[in-house]
Amino acid sequence: MPDRHIGNCALVPLPVEEVQVSDLSNLDDIQGDPVSMCPKSVENFVFFRIDKVDIFKGHLKSFKPTTYVDVLQILYGEIAKAKEEALATGTEVKRVKIKQVQIAFSRAGLNILGETEETKDSRFNERTMLDAKLLSMTGAHGTPSSIIRRACFTVSSPSPLVGTAEVKKEFEGSITVVDIIRGTTRRGKYKGREHFGYQDGISQPALRGLIEPQKGQVEVNPGVILMGHRGDSVFDNAEVTGIRRPKWTKNGTIMVFRKLEQDVVGFEDYLAENGSKWRSFIPPGYKGPDLTDKDGAELFGARLVGRWKSGTPLANAPYRDDEKLDKENWNNFNHKVKGYATPTNVHCPFTAHTRKTAPRNLDLYIAREFTESSMIVRAGIPYGRDVKDAERKRYREEKAAGIEFPHQEPRGLCFVCYQSCLDNGFVRQSIVFGGNNYFPVTSLVPVKHGQDPIIGAPPLKDTVHATAKGSDLAEGQVTMRVADDGKEFDVTGFAKVRDVSAQDVKEPFFVTSRGGECFFVPSVSTLRRLATKEQ
Repeated sequence: MPDRHIGNCALVPLPVEEVQVSDLSNLDDIQGDPVSMCPKSVENFVFFRIDKVDIFKGHLKSFKPTTYVDVLQILYGEIAKAKEEALATGTEVKRVKIKQVQIAFSRAGLNILGETEETKDSRFNERTMLDAKLLSMTGAHGTPSSIIRRACFTVSSPSPLVGTAEVKKEFEGSITVVDIIRGTTRRGKYKGREHFGYQDGISQPALRGLIEPQKGQVEVNPGVILMGHRGDSVFDNAEVTGIRRPKWTKNGTIMVFRKLEQDVVGFEDYLAENGSKWRSFIPPGYKGPDLTDKDGAELFGARLVGRWKSGTPLANAPYRDDEKLDKENWNNFNHKVKGYATPTNVHCPFTAHTRKTAPRNLDLYIAREFTESSMIVRAGIPYGRDVKDAERKRYREEKAAGIEFPHQEPRGLCFVCYQSCLDNGFVRQSIVFGGNNYFPVTSLVPVKHGQDPIIGAPPLKDTVHATAKGSDLAEGQVTMRVADDGKEFDVTGFAKVRDVSAQDVKEPFFVTSRGGECFFVPSVSTLRRLATKEQ
């Protein structure tokens, strides 16, 4: 069984000798971060252009990325030993000096290396991050932008500048570094939290046969993350569709990188503005003392995220945080409420971020296999410094003066996720779930819940206003024919009489996309193949 000293990790990999997936016996062939997440406190994302292919391939022949087995040795070796010593002596855990590196290629990068064969992931081949819908997160800091790169190193080490310099030197004369984005975990009481203050990376899937599931943790087949294994939709349906991935994609995965800027002070102020209104959103049945405005703000934030800042799921603590809940039970919850036979938002809103992106208890309307296939491994890390009081003061003064974009240092999240199929993973979570007003499905009749308040964004075109004189339109299922600019559209849906006295309140968003790219993370054997492949 896994060592008890790594039992509080988001993903707890089984030791090599306990791996139960026969066709994943060659764990040295898998780069380490996608399955078990390399432990890191600082990580550099080094985006580069390949200038001289032949020289680059020569360097690639001797390049040694951190493998899955390397990560296991780190977890069960140095880190477990450091925690054991700290427990025995009653001291703090000494930081283990670890260097890890990974390499990944965009579609353009693979093409330059001579690998033009399709991965059979159409989104990857079509350059997904050029899709406006996926870059539509327009928060308080303006419009989104895009990063288009050929390849990426991810480097984590005690001194990431030194580690990055070593990697650059290893490929000297063959690449040009275009950009370096530095991610740094927060320290002290904010350890493990992103800049809004919430524990991050909790709702991870456990890969069957590779990861020891914690209580309540969603289990998925390894192919949901790694190509060429059960759970990979292309692999599973090959006999029916006749479509098969190339052999070189096996043990590989697709990495999505996004630089997500967070308007931290704006978010804090939004919670504070709503804290005093706690009576309007606290779940029914509360019998405790009145909440303070601060307590109300914390509850309001928890209802946006689906968890309290401590990591406690809202479903287990719908009124106040339960900070005594141990980490091993952070995923041990469901959204069922006694007395309700169908999905309910009594304790946790349907729009809560964690409920939108990692849905549970929808078996009446959505097959569990569908939600399992939507899971991704998230391995992001914050970037930028913590907010200081002087920065908060200036921000609020500028906002009061009517400045559209008050000053705030750039900070946010280097979002990283892994999946074998973009449409099943990142795209589904971003558009079909997070950006879909009608998700989750909670009844046979579509119900508009709203956007994910964290990663959602205003639809490009939400409502079309039309006037139908003498119409016999009534509530219920309808089809309307709308003429616009010489074209006719049939719009089918459900009509409901709208209360015209109600004021529509624009939902604010506090995350702005500053770009991203999709990369293929090859197996070690495929890296060797790329290094020797003829142009």
